[in-house]
Amino acid sequence: MPHTSSSMPRSAALISLMALASRLLGLLRDMAMAWLLGGGPAAEALVIAMRVPHMIRRLFGEGSLSMTITAALVRLGCAPSPSGSVSPAPDARRMAAMTSALHWRLALALGLPVALCCWQAEACVALLAPAASAAVLDQAAPLLRICLPYALAASLAALGMALLHSLQRFFLPALAPVLFNCAVLAAAALAACGGGDAAGLLAGGMLCGGIAQWASQRMGTIRLRRAASSAPADGRTAWRLLGGLPAGALGAAAPQLSMLCATAAASALPGGTVAALYYAERLLELPLGVLSMGLGIASLPVLSRLAAAGRHELLAGQTSDALRWSLLLTLPAAAGLAAVAAPLISLLLEHGAFAARDVRLATLALMGYLPALPACGLTRILLAACHARGMGRPPLYGALLATAASALAAGLCAATVHTEDALWALTLSCAAALWIQPLLLWRVLNRSLAAHHACLRLSRKALGQMAFAALCTWLAAGSAAGLPCAAGWKLCLAVPAGIVCYAAVLMALRNADALDILRRLRLWWTQRHTSSLS
Repeated sequence: MPHTSSSMPRSAALISLMALASRLLGLLRDMAMAWLLGGGPAAEALVIAMRVPHMIRRLFGEGSLSMTITAALVRLGCAPSPSGSVSPAPDARRMAAMTSALHWRLALALGLPVALCCWQAEACVALLAPAASAAVLDQAAPLLRICLPYALAASLAALGMALLHSLQRFFLPALAPVLFNCAVLAAAALAACGGGDAAGLLAGGMLCGGIAQWASQRMGTIRLRRAASSAPADGRTAWRLLGGLPAGALGAAAPQLSMLCATAAASALPGGTVAALYYAERLLELPLGVLSMGLGIASLPVLSRLAAAGRHELLAGQTSDALRWSLLLTLPAAAGLAAVAAPLISLLLEHGAFAARDVRLATLALMGYLPALPACGLTRILLAACHARGMGRPPLYGALLATAASALAAGLCAATVHTEDALWALTLSCAAALWIQPLLLWRVLNRSLAAHHACLRLSRKALGQMAFAALCTWLAAGSAAGLPCAAGWKLCLAVPAGIVCYAAVLMALRNADALDILRRLRLWWTQRHTSSLS
C-alpha cells in the first residue's frame, strides 16, 4: 500500500491550507456583496437565487457528494482484475475509465432537471421562499436562471475531484473553490466599477466560477483518462454507481437542507433576515471548511483501503483519531466565534449598504448556528467511515431525520414568533437537529464494527478536557472582546487570548493529543535546525 494512514494528517493539513485560502477569498466575496447590496431586497433576491447552487457547491465542489464516488472508485481499483490478479496499489486505469463513463451519464441525468428548473424559475423561487415579498420574488427568478447551470458544472467537476481524491492527489481538487471565489470576486469588481447590475453580475460570476472548476478538474485528469482509453468501463457498473449518487448526496446534505429550511422559514420574518442567514452561514463555513473538511476528505481514501483490505480494527482506530482531532479543533472554534461574533461581523461587513441592523441580525443568526459546528465536523468523519465500508443507507436516514427535525423546528419558530429575535431561535433549533445524524452514525458504525471485534472510541477524559478548555477559551476571548475599543482592536486582542488560553489549559490538563502535537512540532524544529547546521 503506497500511502499509509500516517499520511492522513499531512494530507489534511494541505487540504486545510487550501481551504483557508478559499474561505478568506470567500470572506472577501461576501464583504463585496454586503458592500454592494447590503441586506435589502436585491440582496435577499440574490441569496434566494444562489441558495440551491450554493448547496450543490458545498455538496459537489467541496467533496461531500464525491465521498460516494471516491469510496466506490477505491473499491473498484482494489478489486481483482478480470484476469484474477490483485495489484498491491489501486488500478488507476480502471478508476479513470469508470470516471469517464460516469461523466456523460451524469451530464445527461442532471442536464434535464437543470433545464426544467430554469424554465420554471418562478415556481422554484416561490418554493424556496414562499413568504417573500413580490418584489423579491420578481428579482430572484431571472437571477436563478443565471445561477442554476452552475449546478451542472459543479457536478461534473466533482467526478474529477473524486478520481484525484481516490489516488490521494488533493492539491487540484482543493484549488477548485479558490477558482470559484476568484471568478465571483472578478464579477464584484466589475460591478463596483459600474459595469452593470450588481446582483446580475454576481450571479454570472457564480456561473463562470463553476465552469472554471469543471475545466480545472478535466485538465488535471486528462493523462489518466487518456491512459484509461484502452480499459473501457462496464456500463452496468457505471449506471449502478450513478444510481447510488442521489442517496450519497442526500446523506451528506443535512446541513445544507437544514439551512434551506431555515431560509424558507425566515422569509416569513421581517425583511433582512434571509440575507442575515446567508452571511451567518458563510462565517460558520470558515472554521468548518478549514478544520473539518480536510480531515473528512483526507481520511476517506485511507479508510476505504483499510476497509477493502479487511483491517477493521485499524479502520476503527483511524476513525476514532479523526473524530478526536475534529473535536479538538471545532470546539474552541465555536467558543471563539461565540465570543467575537459581533465585532467580527461589524469589522467584516458593516460597510456601504450594510447597516447596524444588518450586523445585529447576522450576529443573532451566527450565535444560533454555532452549536452545529462540532456536529458537522463529526458528521464529515463518520460519513467517510460509512462510505468506506459501503454503508449508504445510514447516512441517508440520518440526513432525512435531521432535515425533518429542522423543518419542524423552523416551521414552529416562524409560526409562533414574528419578530427579528426569532432568528436566533430558528438557527439554534436547526443546529440542535443537526446532532441527530452524527449520533445515529456513531451507533450504526459501532454495531457494524462489533462483528469484527472493533469499535469507535472517544475517551470521556479527553472530551472533558476539550470541553473545559473550550469554556476557558470563551471566557478569555469574551473578556477581551468586551473591552471598550474599536472592533478591529477587540479581535486583535480576543483571538490570541483565546488561542493561548486553549493551548495552555490543554497542556495543564496533560491532554494526549495536545502533547502529541507539541512533540511533533519539537521533532520538526529539531530536524529543521539540524539540516540547517549541516
